[in-house]
Amino acid sequence: MINHRRVSTLVLFVLLFLSGCARLTLMTSEDVVADINRAREAQDFNKAWYYSENIRSTHPQYDDVVALRTSLQRDISSFESAQIQRAQQLAGAGRWHEAFDVLDAAKAQWRNSDNLDAAYKALEKREALLFNRLRTELLVDEARWLHARLGTLEQLETLHRRDASEISDALKRRRAELVSTLTDLGNAFAAEE
Repeated sequence: MINHRRVSTLVLFVLLFLSGCARLTLMTSEDVVADINRAREAQDFNKAWYYSENIRSTHPQYDDVVALRTSLQRDISSFESAQIQRAQQLAGAGRWHEAFDVLDAAKAQWRNSDNLDAAYKALEKREALLFNRLRTELLVDEARWLHARLGTLEQLETLHRRDASEISDALKRRRAELVSTLTDLGNAFAAEE
């Protein structure tokens, strides 16, 4: 029988060991500059930034790494701008899934980005506005159709058949729902100006 406490302790030890390996690699790497440049080329800005921020001042390449930070920041800024622009172009072309995928992938490569976060929120807002506009158009079309059928609704109400009454009641409920939904959407549009 497996002792769960021993397994838990072993798993915890392995995780601690692996997390320490990344720091140990950084501390013992002979060429941190090359490590940073490889990460930059792969556009793994998380790793590149980690190396540049966590190098010890006693490391022989410390000054070289500090000097690299400006160009690394420039690369990151360029990367963010390119990904945001690509996402906006895709959204503009109606390819919303791809636009959000681009920003998700960019966030995986550079997690510390306020710019990518802001772009994602702006894209969500833009999508929500489009969704509400399209939804409103559909609902208005449906409301017009129902309004044009008021005569048919009145005729259904005069029939003795139960299924005619059920259809009439369903149409009345749907009409009330449409009025309520369109009112809510109108208030939401007014709030967002």
